[in-house]
Amino acid sequence: YTLLQKPFWNNISKHITRKIKTVLLTMGGIDAGNLTLKIIYWLRDFFTEIKILIPIGQNFKEMSEFQKLKKSDVKLIKGAGAIEMKNLMTIADLAISSSGQTLAELARMGVPTIAIQTAENQKYSATGWLRAGFVEFAGNWNDSDISKNILCCLKNIESQSVRKTRSLIGMAMIDGQGTKRTISKIIHN
Repeated sequence: YTLLQKPFWNNISKHITRKIKTVLLTMGGIDAGNLTLKIIYWLRDFFTEIKILIPIGQNFKEMSEFQKLKKSDVKLIKGAGAIEMKNLMTIADLAISSSGQTLAELARMGVPTIAIQTAENQKYSATGWLRAGFVEFAGNWNDSDISKNILCCLKNIESQSVRKTRSLIGMAMIDGQGTKRTISKIIHN
């Protein structure tokens, strides 16, 4: 009964590329500890060539720092709605995401994901998706070794075969019909 927004209801097919070229980096509405900027630099160190797509919410604290990042490898997307998020997920080879509702959307879209807990209420979501085999879990945003954890997760999920397996697990877990089933239950009870 996972409630997804309407753009995520329809069937999709995810192509898993041989190499990771595009990363969707989404830390939710509030960027805890200014983690997005740190991850950008870690990604640049890990990959020789990478494009980073970043949906930016209005609550991001360090917008001036983001303005300095105007390089060809980083694309900031302000105010992305459900349709634009689905489009970003379609082209992403990998996502690094906070562990809220977005994890269910990423699973539905089959995007291999590294999850980071950015709020206490995300604990069960992150560990549940880890147990299911869909995500690599880097830990809590304020862990002292978060950079090492993310690097380890990148190494674990880098291969095409691993990402393909993760993608299939995610799509098998979320069929996109939870909202319709919930409405049907409410109407018929």
